[in-house]
Formats: sequence, C-alpha cells, structure tokens
Amino acid sequence: MLFQYCDTLPGGAFVAICNAYEQFIFPRLLLIVKYVVRSVLVFAILGIIPAAITLVWIDTIINVLFILLSIYYVTQKLNVKIKISCLNLPLLKEISSYSFWIFLTAIVMSLQWNVGQLILGISKNTIIVAVYGVGILLGGYYGAFAGAINTLMLPRATQMTVEDNVDSYNTAIQKIGRFNGFISFLILTGFILFGKDFIKLWIGENYIKAWEIALLIMIAMTLPLLQAFGSSILEAKKKNRYRSMISLLTISGAAIVGIFLVPKYSIEGIIYPLFVALIINSLIMSIYYRKIFGFKIFSFFYNVILKIILPIAPLLFLFMFVKKKSSITGWLDLIIYVVGFCLAYALVIYMLIMNKEEKNILQIKLKNKN
Repeated sequence: MLFQYCDTLPGGAFVAICNAYEQFIFPRLLLIVKYVVRSVLVFAILGIIPAAITLVWIDTIINVLFILLSIYYVTQKLNVKIKISCLNLPLLKEISSYSFWIFLTAIVMSLQWNVGQLILGISKNTIIVAVYGVGILLGGYYGAFAGAINTLMLPRATQMTVEDNVDSYNTAIQKIGRFNGFISFLILTGFILFGKDFIKLWIGENYIKAWEIALLIMIAMTLPLLQAFGSSILEAKKKNRYRSMISLLTISGAAIVGIFLVPKYSIEGIIYPLFVALIINSLIMSIYYRKIFGFKIFSFFYNVILKIILPIAPLLFLFMFVKKKSSITGWLDLIIYVVGFCLAYALVIYMLIMNKEEKNILQIKLKNKN
C-alpha cells in the first residue's frame, strides 16, 4: 500500500503537465480505461485468488503501467523535457507554500462531507447515519462539477493572469458560468421534481429524508459551481490561501454547532448548519473575487442566475402540476418523465435563454461531432 501511494503521487505530476498544456482528452481517456481494466481484473482475479492483498497488487500494477503511459505521452508527444540535474530551492519553496493551501482545501472538503456522519454516528443510530450518507452522496455528485471545471479551467486562467484585464476576467466567468448554469439548473430542477421518486425506487421509502439533505447541499453548492472559474483565477494568482482559511472556519463552525444540535434535532441539527456555512462561504468568496480581480457581482447574478432561473421557473411549476395529476410507480414512468423534462428544458434553454454566441458555439460543437 505504501508503494502504491509513493508511485501515485509523483505520477499525478504528469497528469498536471497534460492539463497545463490543455491536453485534457488523453488523461481522462486514460482514467476511463484504467477503471475499466481494473474492474475486469478484479472480477477475474478475485475469483481465483480471493484475498485483500490481491486488490492491492492489482491497483499497484495498474498504477505503475498507466503512469508509464503518462510519462511516454508527456515526454514523446508533448516533447516536455524534464531536468533533474539541479535542485531549485526557491522554486521548491514556492511550490510547497502553494501546495499547502491546496492540501488544506482538500482536508476541509473531506471534513465538510464526512464530519456530519461522524457526529451522527456518535449521537444517533446507524439508520440515521445511512440516510444522511445517501443525501451527502447525491449532493456531493452535484458539487463535484465545480472541482472538475476548476481542473479544466486553471490553464486558461493562468494565461489570462498575464494580461490581468478586469473585463476579460468578468467576460470569461460569465460565459463559463452560463454554460455551467445550463447543466447545473437542469440537475437541480430535475432533482426537485423527481428526486424523491428516484430515492424511493432506488433504496426505498425509509431513505426519503435523503432528498432534503441532498437538495440543501445542491442549492448551497450552486453558486460555487457557477463561479468555478473564479476559483481557478485565485489559484492562477496564488491567492487561494484566503479561500482555504474561510472554508476551514465556516465548516469547522458548522461542525461545532452540529455537535450541540444533533442530540436534539438529529439530521436537521447537522445539515442546516452545514447549509448556512456553505452559503456564507459562497457570499464571502464573491466579495473576495471582487477584491482580487474586480468581479462584477450584480452583473454576474443578473446574467448568469436570474436570466436562467426566470424562464425555467414556469417549466418547473408546469411539471409539478402535471406530476400531481399522475403518479410515478416504476422506473419506466420515471424515465419517461425525466426524458420529457430534459427535452422541454433544452427547448426553453435554446429558444429563450441562449444568446446568439452561445447558439453558434453549440452548433459548431454539434457539427464537429457529426
């Protein structure tokens, strides 16, 4: 296991090099192949050698092989030359300082999603912990979009910091935020409409409370998700220290409040402090973005949030009304409703919300695929 971590951490540097050169397809395709190969090998080999150490060996060998493929791609295809003849101490110090705050952010994210289950596990029973865990799982998938977009946008943000133009920053964050909003609000409104039905069909009526937990997390994560490019700008400017500290304070505060509220209010005692902490965090970061790169808060809220929410709100209420007149009794019913809503949502987005530039970009992407 130790060897596995030792080879995985340095190997991640080659994925970062691919991202820096905006070569996103290869590392993500490699990741998909890696998961598929691992699944096949685990299924095949565990039937022959059913032992825990087998998984460790499989993961270690796969990691080494795919790291070697990454090294080959970086050195041969991207022609990146790695010099290890001398140690640049000032650069190492700068990297260490920068990496510490990235590491702290990762710790806070882990605390954010796991501390509630720990507190509930101490004060309540395993059923409540399981319900909360399902809600966190569903909400976490929604929130994961922000991290994925940050990874893709960081090289572009780094290039823009050279010019350091306020208008360029605001134009980029609004353009990316709108495209992100088209997808995010589809997931959010879809979960509002069909989340309870999905949970009932998936794991049963007893877990319906997970819908409220996941919905609160999704709502709280929407603003950071739409402002993901702002976070990339902070990292490019090496100004991510403040974000890490604010996140640590707000999430730690929510955990402390939760310790006192959970014995009396159960799940509500931890999820609502977490919800408030995430909202406060988002609002503070919006103000901080304004300080760092002249973020136009009201323009962003109007162009990215209001211009999308207002046209899709009637569609949401329409489907709520239709759902009341009928019921979802199985997976087929749910699929029909979801497909119908997605088609109606796409029509509203294209006809009423997208501007000419966004329609042109979409048409170009569709033509390239054909």
